[in-house]
Amino acid sequence: MKSRPKSLLILVAAFAFVPILNIIATSFFIHIAPHLYLWDYLIKSTFEEKLGTFIVPWLAAYSLYVCKKWSYVLFAILMGVVFAQNLETALNYPSTSIRLAVAAAALSNMSVLIYLAFSENHQLFVNPSMRWWETPSRYRVSLDAEILAAEHPLQAKIKDLSMDGLFLETPKPIEIGVPLEIAFSIENLNLAVKAIALRRQATDNFAYGMMIEHTPETRSEMKHIISTLKTQGVPTTHSLA
Repeated sequence: MKSRPKSLLILVAAFAFVPILNIIATSFFIHIAPHLYLWDYLIKSTFEEKLGTFIVPWLAAYSLYVCKKWSYVLFAILMGVVFAQNLETALNYPSTSIRLAVAAAALSNMSVLIYLAFSENHQLFVNPSMRWWETPSRYRVSLDAEILAAEHPLQAKIKDLSMDGLFLETPKPIEIGVPLEIAFSIENLNLAVKAIALRRQATDNFAYGMMIEHTPETRSEMKHIISTLKTQGVPTTHSLA
């Protein structure tokens, strides 16, 4: 099973546990058992307070886990709400220790937002092609292939294969966005598929992420091949077509 980046999952878990940490930290500062404080809080707090304590952090965790452009915007809005709540708490409590704890929480939330804005994880939210866990598994292979051209066929190498794409190395450049017919053999099957180069990989060789344009026949054949590769335990890769 393909997983999201560990750094992202750590942030998701951290925000999911924020309500529990808030209960424990607050009960510590006011010198009361956590379960007693929780019960008292659930009875006496307003709906808006419960929303800020429980729902907002869980929504933040969900927005990080979903990892879409809209969820990043939602996360930023939620962090703004949390910052406003922290500011209100700091102004209402005379205790210096509580004010310092609230300030630390506000700074940690803002640091997460800044980290997501400027780290490579930001691309996961805005660029769907970067979210490898949403793409079909790509299996590492090494297959001789032939680009069928009107004049001279071009020898190539398939380095990985998925249901809807392949990673192709060629001895010379090919045009991006131009349909090509690629012939190769695997698992006693001879296939000729139409594929389009979506992008060139930044390597010393001519290497391209290709999207396959299936016919009903090639889709059926590819489904059989992918099933066989999965059964055989062929390693997968995160390269993208």
